[in-house]
Amino acid sequence: MADPLKAADVSAGNGASIGFMTAGQLAEQCREGTPFSVTYCLAFLAGVHDSIRAYEQWLDQREFCAPRDVKQRDLSNAFMAFVAAHPQYRDGLASSVAVVALKEAWPCTTPGH
Repeated sequence: MADPLKAADVSAGNGASIGFMTAGQLAEQCREGTPFSVTYCLAFLAGVHDSIRAYEQWLDQREFCAPRDVKQRDLSNAFMAFVAAHPQYRDGLASSVAVVALKEAWPCTTPGH
């Protein structure tokens, strides 16, 4: 089984990468501080959060247990703290690393819920 935190090797055929953003690239967006980059960062992480929440409903299984009123800035802070603590994952897929960061920041106290 492939490592979900490893970056996808997707090439446009001309040496340029296409598609998936790495955790390091997302961290740079979050750190940059321009209105666009902050909005991009928060929207990306909110999208990961909301997608996992929808998936959890379908599977009836919890991946992480953030409070219902979690703020987008909290998601960003959790992601940035995880990447800072685990620089070896900077080349991993941003969405996968974000899920692991959220799981670490808000673990569920009982398995599956």
